[in-house]
Amino acid sequence: MPNDMANDNSLLKAFSMATPLAGAPDWFDAVTAAGAARFETLGLPTNRTEAWKYTSLRGLSSLAFTAPSADGARVEIPRDSVADIKGIEIVLVNGRLDMDRSALENLPIGLAITPLAEAVEFGNGAVKHALQDESATAGLPLAALSTAGITGGVLIEVAKDADIAKPIHIISIGAAGDEPVAYAPRTVVWIGNRAKATLVESHVGVGEGSYFSNSVTHVTVEDEAVFHHYKLQNEARSAYHVAMTHVTCGENVIYDNFALSCGGKLARNEIRGKLDGSEILYAVNGVYMAAANQHLDNTTFIEHAKPNSQSREIYKGVLDENGRGVFQGKILVQRPAQKTDGYQMNRALLLSRKAEIDSKPELEIYADDVKCSHGATVGELDDDQLFYLKARGITEHDARNMLIEAYLRDALEEIRVDAVAQAFGVKITDWLAERAKREDAAR
Repeated sequence: MPNDMANDNSLLKAFSMATPLAGAPDWFDAVTAAGAARFETLGLPTNRTEAWKYTSLRGLSSLAFTAPSADGARVEIPRDSVADIKGIEIVLVNGRLDMDRSALENLPIGLAITPLAEAVEFGNGAVKHALQDESATAGLPLAALSTAGITGGVLIEVAKDADIAKPIHIISIGAAGDEPVAYAPRTVVWIGNRAKATLVESHVGVGEGSYFSNSVTHVTVEDEAVFHHYKLQNEARSAYHVAMTHVTCGENVIYDNFALSCGGKLARNEIRGKLDGSEILYAVNGVYMAAANQHLDNTTFIEHAKPNSQSREIYKGVLDENGRGVFQGKILVQRPAQKTDGYQMNRALLLSRKAEIDSKPELEIYADDVKCSHGATVGELDDDQLFYLKARGITEHDARNMLIEAYLRDALEEIRVDAVAQAFGVKITDWLAERAKREDAAR
């Protein structure tokens, strides 16, 4: 049951007051109405909700969110916060597409990028299928809330056999005005048979105000396609960020996902994948770095539905001061999914006695011929390694930062696109530099 119906209704009103997409047909109105009805039934999750046991949304209740202005906020792209990727940029501000700064023309052959409003208006099959898919909101209250007030977004289509060399880069900017805003961007991605593409998401913020980004992304990867999907969550420190990604893979697919999370006051990155084919390589990896008053949640669900596929999942976290991390990962192996190979690991490094990690890896297996493992480790910096570095004239301060950076950069080896690995490495260096400043100020 909802914890506070008044607060739930306030949030629903904020999202439902979003300006409807221009020219939206009746079926779209039915989708948003169904999302609102589902959220009213489910309510905002509390700690009694198993999937939200370690992440409290109580802080949302203290803020009176409003829908973003229909005119949109004109803000500069915070380049220092965004991943430095040379690619095809799609810019969203408070969940709305900024056409002037988005590169939707002169695209490579085989790539189509369509504003969500336009795709909805003309009844695009991929968008209609994604938005009407009830599994995207069933039992998922925040996804239902997002559906109730979709503010905008894009449809990305890669034609069969196309090889898109340039990364596609979505830059989503949160910008609160005089009042906290709540917005719900929607991205639909369709990768055709034997196609290859890379999508990078940068979620960032400007200003000091609070905002609530509640996004949903639908990804369909058809047979023999390769899709690299990377995300930087570097929101403003007063922001709330909840993101749901639904992935469906066909036969003989490579899906490669990596998420770096270091921003926001509270952030939850949830990815749910259905391996609906054989011979799939499905990689979901990430790094999370939390400091004072930050709460970073990574929740994953992988369903092996057919035989002979492999999933690999490695998350590494660094938690400083009173930062808190959450990892919840579940691998479900259905009975037909024989010869499944699933690996799941969460590692966390605690830099303070006030830091906290909740880790819950989980396997649910109905097939009898599988190779699956999962685990979690939590620890501090190795005293022997610190002693080794200090014995060679390196100060303890520098030695600690060297070990932290090496620990984090090791995770970047999971990224298959060098340019993205380098861009994410810069964000790790920036985070460590900010940490060093705080340490120096505390001395």
